Amino acid sequence: MSSLIKPFKQNQELATFSKMLSKSDSVVDLEKLSATQAFNHYRAFKNFPKTIYHDNFFKQNMRIDSCWLVESADSISFVGQNSQWLWTKANKFLKCAGQTFLVVNIITNIETGEKINLSGYMFPETLE
Repeated sequence: MSSLIKPFKQNQELATFSKMLSKSDSVVDLEKLSATQAFNHYRAFKNFPKTIYHDNFFKQNMRIDSCWLVESADSISFVGQNSQWLWTKANKFLKCAGQTFLVVNIITNIETGEKINLSGYMFPETLE
């Protein structure tokens, strides 16, 4: 039984505290955050209070429910784009600061609660 983890007291002088999170902490401005920063926010706030952004295409505040980070989009052949999104036949890419991108699978309309699975969503063919 000597291989069990043994608890020890925390050094209170070295302890740090975080502020209480609120729903307002969930809102991000993707024009100011790189995709890495936005993805780290998504991972940190996945359970609560989530990650909310204003979507220019849907003209609503949307919650990101599923996404992943794209390190480089240089070799990706996009078939369409609008002011905030680029897409291939298989994926939808949300623009972030510095020409960086998140691949987003599922978003939810904050007002209506409607989930949108972007893997099956077809943006209009016209390019903005």
